[in-house]
Amino acid sequence: MKKLGKTESTPVLLTKLFSITFTILLALSATHTANATGVTSTITVGTSPEGMVYDPALGAMFVANHGSDSVSVIKDGASTVFTTVSLPTGSAPWGLTYDSAKGEVFVSDWGSNYVSIIQDGASSPSTSIKVGANPWGLAYDSRKGEIFVANSGENTVSIISDSNNTVIATITVSANPTSVVYDPGVNKVYVSDVGSNNVSIISDKDNSVETLHVGNYSVFLAYDSAKNEIFNTNLNDDAVLVIADSNNTVIKSVNFPQGTQPYGLAYDSVKGEIFVADRNKGLVSIISDSSNTQVANVTVGPSPEFVAYDPANGDVYVSSPSFNSVIVLSDSAGSTGAGTGSIKVTVLASDGNPITGASVTSTSTPNTQVPLSGNTGSDGSVTFNGVLPGSYTLKTTAGSLTSTVSTTVTSGGVATSSITISSQPSGGTPSGGSSGGVPGYSFEAITAGIILVVVMLLLLRRRQ
Repeated sequence: MKKLGKTESTPVLLTKLFSITFTILLALSATHTANATGVTSTITVGTSPEGMVYDPALGAMFVANHGSDSVSVIKDGASTVFTTVSLPTGSAPWGLTYDSAKGEVFVSDWGSNYVSIIQDGASSPSTSIKVGANPWGLAYDSRKGEIFVANSGENTVSIISDSNNTVIATITVSANPTSVVYDPGVNKVYVSDVGSNNVSIISDKDNSVETLHVGNYSVFLAYDSAKNEIFNTNLNDDAVLVIADSNNTVIKSVNFPQGTQPYGLAYDSVKGEIFVADRNKGLVSIISDSSNTQVANVTVGPSPEFVAYDPANGDVYVSSPSFNSVIVLSDSAGSTGAGTGSIKVTVLASDGNPITGASVTSTSTPNTQVPLSGNTGSDGSVTFNGVLPGSYTLKTTAGSLTSTVSTTVTSGGVATSSITISSQPSGGTPSGGSSGGVPGYSFEAITAGIILVVVMLLLLRRRQ
């Protein structure tokens, strides 16, 4: 920059000081996204619904109502409960699993330390089995015809034989076991131990146990049959870990914004995607198993917890204990949810390459809309589906660079924004030697620039 001189006018100075290298391309599209996902219905069930499991023989989703000692049954495509199965008072059901060989649903009764068995189409449980303290998650081992039950109150796993519905073994695992999944590729059962930050791995050949240390508050598991991987939510680390079953090692950590608290999750076998309930954000995040990156968010409302997948309809069910309801998402192409739209934000560097891992958060939304938060994937984009129509302001952060963009969502529409952020090497001068624009600078750089302008204007005034 030249020194301030009498021949330079104020407009010329300001033009030099505020040269902008930031470009925002904003477009609204009335068409749907090619792979959109959104809320299709909200179904009222019992009190404090938690675990869910899909029964393919009956074509129905079973929902454990922890606060009302019952199980709601929702038929495929229905928007209301088909029937309700009552359990003994004090059962406080929590988790469920389906035994495909017997056509039975096993329910962990957390409050009574039993497992109830409901046959397809039955209006009451056929029997109950005494297990350990506070049974939580369950999983069906199709090779052995056995049910594995995590007893969260006594650090054990009970094994039930479905041939006679009795406990045939009790295995000691790490502290506070919760979620359980069976991996038929290696004939092993994976158990998340929330109290010890471990995953216990049980061989169904001899019931031997190996332990894998994972992140903080390892609470839920899901098995990806296409990739032979286990997905594990670590609530206090705001991360989902990907575990390869070939060597039982963590191969990837999918990180979420601080305070997200990823909780329940389920695998969508048709789309090759993992749906994760972000309990503290009111969202369901979608992870692509081809890249193990977050590719989209869906707004579902406060405190979502368990997630289950219905392969018959391509629907994802999300329990909402705070509202005694189950939220249904469709993974069908072209669906953005009734009365909602989508926002897609793409963040690019000055050379046109996508920026991976940029944070995109909402700073203003319609009154009843849950705040939006997500990170860009490998293509530099993040999509928020199932959002309410109205005006939004989004803040993008990539390292020390920030920018904001405003957009408007219409019902059934997709609002797309492309943000180009100039790179900024140390010293604050954008690449290529040109003077930088405000959107590409840190807060400290902007503040220093404002002070500099004020000082120069005062000097100019004194010279005049």
